[in-house]
Amino acid sequence: MTAVSTPTIRTRSDLLALGAGHRPWAFLAPAVPTLMQHPDDHDLRVLIAANACAVGLPTLARDILRDLPQSLQTDPTVGQVVMMIESLPHDRLDTELLSTRVSQIADSIRARGVCVPDGVPEATLRGLRHATVLRASDANVVRRDADDGVWMGLGDVRGTIRNAALGYLRADGTTDPERIPRGIILDGADPAWLLERIASTLPVQPDGFQTPIIVVQPEMSSLLLALALLDDGASLAADPRISFITGPDCIERFRAFLRTRIDYALPDTMLRSGPPTEGIEHALREAQQLQQSEHQRLAGAMEEVYRPRNRSHWAARFHAAQAGKATLRIVLPVSRYSTFVHHAAEDLRDALQAIGHEVRILDEPDTHTRLASPAYLRLFAEWQPDLVISINHPRRQFGQVCPANLPVLTWVQDQMQHLYDRELGKAQGPLDFLAGVVNPSLFTDFGFPRRQAMPIPVVASSRKFHDGPVRTEDRDRFACDIAYVSHNSQPPGAMHDGLLRSLPSDSPLHASMRDLPERISALIAGGLSTALSNELTLLASDVFARAGVTPDPRAVSTMLHQWILPLAERTLRHETLEWAASLCNQRGWSLKIYGRGWESHPTLSKYASGRIEHGEALRACYQSARVHLHASPVATVHQRVIECALSGGFAACRITGSDISILDAVASARLANTPPEASYPPLRQEVAFTSNHAHLCMLMAQRQRLGLPVWQWHCLMQEFRDPERPYFISEEFSPAWLLGDLSEITFWDRPSFERLIDRAMTDDRFRASTTQSIRARIHERLTHDAFAGRSIAFMAERLSG
Repeated sequence: MTAVSTPTIRTRSDLLALGAGHRPWAFLAPAVPTLMQHPDDHDLRVLIAANACAVGLPTLARDILRDLPQSLQTDPTVGQVVMMIESLPHDRLDTELLSTRVSQIADSIRARGVCVPDGVPEATLRGLRHATVLRASDANVVRRDADDGVWMGLGDVRGTIRNAALGYLRADGTTDPERIPRGIILDGADPAWLLERIASTLPVQPDGFQTPIIVVQPEMSSLLLALALLDDGASLAADPRISFITGPDCIERFRAFLRTRIDYALPDTMLRSGPPTEGIEHALREAQQLQQSEHQRLAGAMEEVYRPRNRSHWAARFHAAQAGKATLRIVLPVSRYSTFVHHAAEDLRDALQAIGHEVRILDEPDTHTRLASPAYLRLFAEWQPDLVISINHPRRQFGQVCPANLPVLTWVQDQMQHLYDRELGKAQGPLDFLAGVVNPSLFTDFGFPRRQAMPIPVVASSRKFHDGPVRTEDRDRFACDIAYVSHNSQPPGAMHDGLLRSLPSDSPLHASMRDLPERISALIAGGLSTALSNELTLLASDVFARAGVTPDPRAVSTMLHQWILPLAERTLRHETLEWAASLCNQRGWSLKIYGRGWESHPTLSKYASGRIEHGEALRACYQSARVHLHASPVATVHQRVIECALSGGFAACRITGSDISILDAVASARLANTPPEASYPPLRQEVAFTSNHAHLCMLMAQRQRLGLPVWQWHCLMQEFRDPERPYFISEEFSPAWLLGDLSEITFWDRPSFERLIDRAMTDDRFRASTTQSIRARIHERLTHDAFAGRSIAFMAERLSG
């Protein structure tokens, strides 16, 4: 890749014509060696000096003219070249600086475990002290060693590398995310400009992954000097994604390096800087073949282990574990590139270990590695786990690396769009289970079996979030009257514009989606009397209907979960923040908004308070603010609310008609075994009388306090009463179960918001007692410890059924 193309030169006339053709690097590369063979060709000498000036190398020009006879010194052409030389800036690189860089780079590489043979840095330094190193105006570097006096590097190597096509770059030079290499092998790093370009054009990807780069360079001294000639060479030497394999036995070292990475994705791209290193491609092919062989061996071993383990085996195993007579081996396959999921896996691991099980998290060792199939197969074949708990990904998405006869519990953390797939639902077998935030449409539209699902809100870690004292410096940092934490800083209008731009230009949905912000705002303005989540679902279907399109359930689900719900959430939350900003201005209170991008918000930027990491800093933030805000168009029982209460903070929650729908559904669920008490012919429904059931009386009292209609009877709709029906919902999803009297401790419009915040700001006992009560219920059912125990019990029951 770094070979510099030169035109064909057959005669001296060809060479002189090239020198006059304004292509200085193309001329200098053949001209300087030719002059060494023909030192009396003074026309060529003068032309070389002029071209050296053209690329900003006055030192080279002086050196070339030094042997010009005195009789030619007064030639006008020579005089013009001399004037050019004198007008140019300094081109010599400071060899002392280069020496310092060489030492630093050697130390950095050695600290990373790379063998730097004794004496190599010192020999490189000795050579530098007597060398002439020049930097041209276009950043190319040429040098002359004292030993042979030959100029090296004469050519536009930098330009060749800068203009070279890299497969993962678009025509405009930007990185194409669809073509990011799994890994790059760079054969040679002298010069190091290709390494520099690769590193700079492969930044951290949105998921956190950075492509690994493996540099194979036989001569360590060449590598040290090549890196020292870069302004950022030291940072490249320390970059953990770059591996350096050097020495005369570098191919054997390379082969051994690849063997240690058989469980990971091997490099799929090879680039070259300099002459090829013999054997490098063969070593890569060997590693690829070894990886395939290991896959087949481990797959066979895994099959042998799990073939005899049927449902009866697992039922007995899980019942024994539930009784404390067996220890389960549980694997949590996650990706370190999803920070939230990784935190959740660590918290669940701790909870499962606390009740006596062995747990391993299967993830990448660093941010420049992706797992390959042998990593999964090896764990199953050798450690032989009893259960896979996979966050958001069912068994089918693991392909053939997960045993067919092993229980898999998919823990759904959010409304994950990829789950809304009929093929995934049909693929669910007798050993596949769901837990977490499972939307009823997974059962009604996409074929997931309801009996094998355990709906439960997202839980939080009571180890990470607790009400113990925070450090003084953290309390001082996070102290404020009202706080809010979110990365969703882009205003709703800008978000909607971006979503529209992402549509294909010929999409028929453009017109029907243009007024989505207004329609969503109108639904939100309906307050508690509008069943918001139901209306938003209908809105998703209506978008297609207005466009004259007949969608399948997956398309409607995509519209709902990727467009409408996020836009509704953004609208609701930003409106709430505007209320908070206005109230703080009126009362003289402080407001802090944490997360990315708030410093650029058109109206809320002055409240931006920077990012905050999940963990102790977030716990301190929850505890140090007098009030934390939360708003959701779908459900109030949310991880933020749970974490806040566990930390000793007070969460002021904005409820919507969606929460009222949940109250009604939970009330229906509690009537699961209730026989009909009457019938209501207009609706063709059997009913139970409110007065006969304490929980229905409490529901009506709650509705009354919220200013909503009440009724004397409750419809007994079977889909809400049968635990094996899609719409059955447990009481943990009820905001009233978690928070208490919603009329007292939540808000739903601006007057109720101001009333609640005023009380929370002035009544310490109210704030403390409310938080304490919520925290007690969370500890009972909504922590990772509670989820761990319930999950094992649920699977033991279902495996026996």
